[in-house]
Order: sequence, then structure tokens, then C-alpha cells
Amino acid sequence: EPRLMVHNTSRANVTVANQVSYVADFEVQIAQAAAMADPIVRVARDGIFLDVRPTVTADRLFTWLEIRPTIATLKRPIPTFQTSLGTGSPVTLMLPELELQKIRTRALVPDGGTLLLGGMKMAENQEIDSGVPFLNQIPVLSFFFSRKGNFESYKKLIILLTAHIILPEEYEPVALPGELN
Repeated sequence: EPRLMVHNTSRANVTVANQVSYVADFEVQIAQAAAMADPIVRVARDGIFLDVRPTVTADRLFTWLEIRPTIATLKRPIPTFQTSLGTGSPVTLMLPELELQKIRTRALVPDGGTLLLGGMKMAENQEIDSGVPFLNQIPVLSFFFSRKGNFESYKKLIILLTAHIILPEEYEPVALPGELN
């Protein structure tokens, strides 16, 4: 369970994600009358991202929580696109698609109170084909030596946020007793 200690009115983040590298573009390099395609690699991140900013009220009894959770799901397989870029030989670009779910809200939470945030869902649907090599490609025998399946998965994300107001003077040891009172 991730924990954050955040200064009043500062923003903090928690990320649980995968990074997938992909070829976004190519830069054409010309050397000795030959053109080469130099790949430009970018990163797509999919997973769960939580951004929070607390603001403690003047009486130090409540905390306003500005909460911004995001779920990013990378659609697979990543679509590709072929082009020549004028180099003669074809190059393949990857065009990743991200499905985003975002919630933006503010809530007033008492010191020590817990906020429940729900309503975000993740669904996954995969079609799986498998079979015995060579035999699964013969028209009559493929029925006996291949298998097709459909896999569906549904998940719901529930976020629990507990706000504790920590006063520095309660937790910091006094360096010189009697002088800082």
C-alpha cells in the first residue's frame, strides 16, 4: 500500500505503470550518398496514476483533498504503419492507442478520516488462437489440432485516501530545550 507525506498545498503523485517503448518516427541520416532511417523511440505508459494535493483548513481540523486519478490502458496489439521516408527501404512506425479514464474532484476530509473513491473500471478482452504447428493449418485436420478461446477480465478500482494532519512542532525534537518555546 503506497503512502505519501505531502506538504500543505503541494502536489504529490503515485504511479503504478508499465512503460512500453515504441518507434514513433524516423530521422533520415545521409552519409556517403546513402540515406539511413534512424529511429526515434518514445515511451507510452499504461497503468494507474494518482495525483493528490492537500490543503489544510485554518483551524487544522480538516483537509481539502484535490484528487486526480487516471487509468491509462494501452490497446494491444499496437497498430503499425509502413512508409518509405524517401530512403527506399520501408520503415515501420508504431501507433499506440491509449484508453484514458480520468476523475477530477475535491473533497473535505476530517483529520484521520478516510475518503472512498470508486467508479473506475478496467476491462480486457483477448482472443487466443493456439494449435499444433503445421497440423493446425491443414483444412480438415485443423479442427482437431487447433483451439480458439476468448478471455474476458473485468476489474474495478477503489481508492481509499486517509488524511492525517501532522504538525511539525509535535514531531520535531527541540534542539535546545527552553529556547524555542
